[in-house]
Amino acid sequence: MTKTQGLDFSALDGLKKDSLSPKDWGLASLMIVIPLFLSFQYELFILIIFVGFFGFVVYCLAVQHKLRTHNQFVLEAFALENSFTYTSAFANDFKTDPGTLFTHGHSKKASHIFAGDFAGYPFTLFRYDYATSSGKSRRSYDAEVMELTLPRVLPHMVIDSLMKGDSFGGSVLPIAFDKNQKIELEGDFYKYFSLYAPDKYGISALTIIAPDAMEALMRNAALCDIEIVDNKLYFYWPKVADAKVEYEEIFRTVQAVLEEIGKKLSRGDIFAHASQAKVHTETNAQGVRLKKSGIKLVTVLVIIGYIGAQFLRFTEGLLGAVFGGVFTIVVLAGLLLLARRESNRRRLLRDLQTRYDNYHSVT
Repeated sequence: MTKTQGLDFSALDGLKKDSLSPKDWGLASLMIVIPLFLSFQYELFILIIFVGFFGFVVYCLAVQHKLRTHNQFVLEAFALENSFTYTSAFANDFKTDPGTLFTHGHSKKASHIFAGDFAGYPFTLFRYDYATSSGKSRRSYDAEVMELTLPRVLPHMVIDSLMKGDSFGGSVLPIAFDKNQKIELEGDFYKYFSLYAPDKYGISALTIIAPDAMEALMRNAALCDIEIVDNKLYFYWPKVADAKVEYEEIFRTVQAVLEEIGKKLSRGDIFAHASQAKVHTETNAQGVRLKKSGIKLVTVLVIIGYIGAQFLRFTEGLLGAVFGGVFTIVVLAGLLLLARRESNRRRLLRDLQTRYDNYHSVT
């Protein structure tokens, strides 16, 4: 296993989980239990219970504030020891950020932000929060993001891990890309990652993700998605860091990947011909971007289901029976295809988890 060089993580030993401990829950519960017991002996039981509940809420908030203040002090110490800067939180619309993750959702916010230089690249590490939809359909998401600034502009590429998803089971990157841009690679790599590159830039992707880089990614970066866009290199993790071992894993992962592909990203000749290189070296150049995918299978099934249901309402006799049979077969086939995809996905996840655990248990 690659070890992170040059960083001191000792300050992070003081990090505490940002949640109540069993002891805290016990003390907080007494705020409810004692007033509830007293309420059976006094007529002012509603007021007593209210006071107890209020005390419970205040105690919980006070403990969490204390924990957050403590952790903020620890993170500031870690930043100071490693010549980084640290900011607890800021709100940003991320409109100027080229990363795909930041083009999705609303209520976007970054917190626990570290900035500095690592492995020869300017970087920013932060917890990213955003939401989708609103009202009862609103969902909140978070991810840990490492952003590195490269010395040149590159075509858009995504290495989408099949290992881990977000808290709702989807990819950390919420945008699906056109399948025609997916590049099939040799060996077992395709079982664990999906690689996407713009049309005509397959050679660039294959030059960067050579066999030795594939092995390094499978060993070290199975738990995150990686994106290259313009002059930015992103690492996305579906779980935010809140412990020393998790911060160590983040920096170790980034270092291991950069050791394999850093030179190619910075100055290597990765383009198929001179015209491609010229596009990416002109003043104010912007890398060629990936195309987003069209309608998903689930959406198609919903549309077919709605149209079919409406048609059946006004169709009778033999024509209605034939259409109903065809409609049922199409929907069932679609559902079986979705079930098969999910089964294969879960099998590959188990396979990769076993491989990942076995590798780290012997290194």
